Amino acid sequence: WAVINGEERTGVTTFLIGRDIDTGDLLLQKEMTIGPDETAGELHDRMMVVGADLVVRTVHGLAQGVLRPLPQDGSAAVHPAPKIDTGTCRLDLTRPAARVHDLVRGMSPLPGAWCTWEEPDRPSIHFKVLRTRRTSESTTSAPGTVHITEGRLLVACGDAWLEALEVQPEGKRRMTSQEFLRGIRVHDGIMMR
Repeated sequence: WAVINGEERTGVTTFLIGRDIDTGDLLLQKEMTIGPDETAGELHDRMMVVGADLVVRTVHGLAQGVLRPLPQDGSAAVHPAPKIDTGTCRLDLTRPAARVHDLVRGMSPLPGAWCTWEEPDRPSIHFKVLRTRRTSESTTSAPGTVHITEGRLLVACGDAWLEALEVQPEGKRRMTSQEFLRGIRVHDGIMMR
């Protein structure tokens, strides 16, 4: 959720188990930055290493009796992280490109942000977008309009074009947008909804 929300920092924490979920006293914490294009999967892999070290330090600190548990701050600094479901993963291309980019990053590699791909005179397909790049190009095109230019797959969001870099069409493997574009027959009238 930190990635989906566009946050720049997150971290790992060890804490004691409390009566309610995630309410126990804090033991150790390590803050980490989130890169502007980093996916949840990439962040997860970095957090595994930091978290493993923090667990070892926590066990040693508890065994030596040097850790002093601190009560959690129950303030507004705590952000809810509800369960992710199919609806959460659906792209809303009417939103600003930065928010769509963050949702794609937060859902990659799994479960994957998705929409439908609609080509003229063909059935629409379930279409995952797994990596994007923000552009500085604003748009007045309808959200979801697809523009293909110079091997780039651009989609109009609420305020700007967003470039899709990695996609996964229904029934296919994950691929670069260039690989995907080699297989489509039309370049005009395509929509992502």
